[in-house]
Amino acid sequence: MNDLELWKLLTAPLVPIKQVLPHLEALASQPLWMKVPHIGFLAPLLTHKDATFRSAALRAMGGVQGYLGYRLLVSALDDPDTRAAAVEAIRVSVWDQCYPRWAHVIFHPDPAVRKHALDPTRPWPGTRQYLVYLLADPETRDAVLASIDRIGQDAPGIVLHLLDSGLITPMVARHCLARTVGAGW
Repeated sequence: MNDLELWKLLTAPLVPIKQVLPHLEALASQPLWMKVPHIGFLAPLLTHKDATFRSAALRAMGGVQGYLGYRLLVSALDDPDTRAAAVEAIRVSVWDQCYPRWAHVIFHPDPAVRKHALDPTRPWPGTRQYLVYLLADPETRDAVLASIDRIGQDAPGIVLHLLDSGLITPMVARHCLARTVGAGW
């Protein structure tokens, strides 16, 4: 990736899309400290008419920690054409230290966003306890049950609370507890 060339392209009065796209893809694979000089110029690209371009800009923003950058990522969850890229950018942003922000994704009002978060081929940032709360959601229940063994030791209390609240059935609770605690359930 050529930093100076990307800088010139991003600061041009009319951003040449075909020239910038490969640089955005290269920027997405860089650590945050290498992205910082360019992040401020990526926000205007999120309103471009081409979803491929918007998605590339979102991937390049993966890792942002600040409120303004994170707010842009969260707002992109509402765009059906870029939501997968937004989920992945948020996943990178919350990975090490800000995993409570992952709640924006897993408790998003649109089930399609929540389902992107539950992709079993992708790592889960932070605590896996949040998965248990998605058992109460009929849209995500099957995906959670498929990966229930990833939840961890604190899950039984949450599962029992959801059962007591009537949000999950005894059969779902039994399945979860058997997978997380042991086969004696």
